[in-house]
Amino acid sequence: MQIINEYDHPLLEFAEAIRSDPDADPAPRIRALSDMFEKSTTQRVRTVIYTYLLKLYGFDSRSLKRDLAKVSALGAGKAEPSQRAALLRCLYGALPIYIKDNFAEIISLCEQIERGLGTVADPDA
Repeated sequence: MQIINEYDHPLLEFAEAIRSDPDADPAPRIRALSDMFEKSTTQRVRTVIYTYLLKLYGFDSRSLKRDLAKVSALGAGKAEPSQRAALLRCLYGALPIYIKDNFAEIISLCEQIERGLGTVADPDA
């Protein structure tokens, strides 16, 4: 049984285009495939980061906001992994590469989950 993934169709189209016109410039199609792979990789990395932060903070957006404020004020650095804020501080130097200093989306996701789980009273409700 063959497993089909999101890249199969674009790669098959690329192969067919090369077969049908071997003299055509493949550069535009290669760039398009490269862009697709880069976008997919970035999304997967974001998903990993979001999952990590959600698990690390147990859907506690208030603590996440507090710790992000501390880290942004103190900057990236070395810390003991047993402490959430210290661990976040260690990761802070790498996180902006993937989420462009925009923590609002992950905080919003935490808040949505909190409301759904009923773990924290929503002050705006």
